[in-house]
Amino acid sequence: MSPLCLLMSMGNPEIGKTYVFVRRIEGRIEHTEFSRYADGSAGFLVDQMYHLYEHHPDSWKDALADLEQLGFVEVLEAKSRRIIPQDWEPTA
Repeated sequence: MSPLCLLMSMGNPEIGKTYVFVRRIEGRIEHTEFSRYADGSAGFLVDQMYHLYEHHPDSWKDALADLEQLGFVEVLEAKSRRIIPQDWEPTA
């Protein structure tokens, strides 16, 4: 299930809550944190660049669609699909 479909199935992502997404690249696991903010913006950090989406109410949908395009999957979905080990946790 795509990040957008997964979070939409749970309802809109909560403002101020952090959601973890992962992808596998060249055998290693990369993760990012998606956040939705009270001002209507949303964003995540990938490849040392912060992607900020703002200026319309559905900015978070655009951010999640781009996460999907970059190959990211929500962490619980990644565990259920065995993309990452069940005991995997993000590190700083």
